[in-house]
Amino acid sequence: MKLYLVRHGQTIENAQGIIMGQHGGTLSEKGMKQAEETAKKLKSENFDQAWSSDLKRCVDTAKIILAQHPHLKLQTTEALREVNYGEFQGKPSADIQPFFQQAPVFAAWKVPGGESHLDMFKRTIKFINKLFKNYPDQSILLVTHTGPIEAIRASLEKASHDSLFPKDAAHASVWQIDVNKRLEVYPKIRKWPFQIN
Repeated sequence: MKLYLVRHGQTIENAQGIIMGQHGGTLSEKGMKQAEETAKKLKSENFDQAWSSDLKRCVDTAKIILAQHPHLKLQTTEALREVNYGEFQGKPSADIQPFFQQAPVFAAWKVPGGESHLDMFKRTIKFINKLFKNYPDQSILLVTHTGPIEAIRASLEKASHDSLFPKDAAHASVWQIDVNKRLEVYPKIRKWPFQIN
């Protein structure tokens, strides 16, 4: 199964340093241009399916990309959502730093009113394994967030985030990967600081 992982374009909230998590988000003018550039790059690819996180910033990015693939129907799922950052969502990213600095086991550290990174890893990999079971020979577009992209890559490559991701996934960036077997959750998480919006 061939996956094309695309992060959503920049949002107005991203530019303001706001923690989005599972809030919708609105693409900025820059974010829309980023999505349009990605759409051009992917214009000649032959996708069998297109999936997106059901959050607005991803859906809007996916729609821009799929304007070049009018035969495809966009399917959405909660499984590709970013981590739920609970009470920190909608607040400046600096507000969450003290919380994660005290985390004894980062991956399993659950945000009040939200979820842990391990929770996100598990739901993401469960969804990928379902796709692989049902469509092992297909080429699939997935528009999602930094968290799920890192979850898939870490589980595929079995490497820590610090070695896999010296930099955070850029807005509207594309990661092309091949999945040839069922993935196991590989929950090593990079240390603070890292991009969370």
